[in-house]
Amino acid sequence: MTGTVPLLTNHIGNAAVAAAAAKQLAVTSPHTGETIALVPLSTPADVAAAVAAAKQASGAWAALTLKARAAHLLRLYTVLQAHADELAELVVREHGKNKAEALGDV
Repeated sequence: MTGTVPLLTNHIGNAAVAAAAAKQLAVTSPHTGETIALVPLSTPADVAAAVAAAKQASGAWAALTLKARAAHLLRLYTVLQAHADELAELVVREHGKNKAEALGDV
């Protein structure tokens, strides 16, 4: 990987949120050993914010009909399939699998 190593964020309340954590963990490529990303070692406050957002969202999800939930899941499937190659490349970089195996995991 060339350039700056990305610092990943937490996903809370449908938004990318920087962690309060000062410490980070390096994600390394099993092929090269190079650092490909940094993940925050989230604090209890980060976790509490994520749990609170999930609890808030669960009420709206529970209120949906089965048909509406299925429509959301089908949309998720469609988006995942549209990005299958990109996701497989991430699996290759992070886990060292070959592309065919990675596509099977996606």
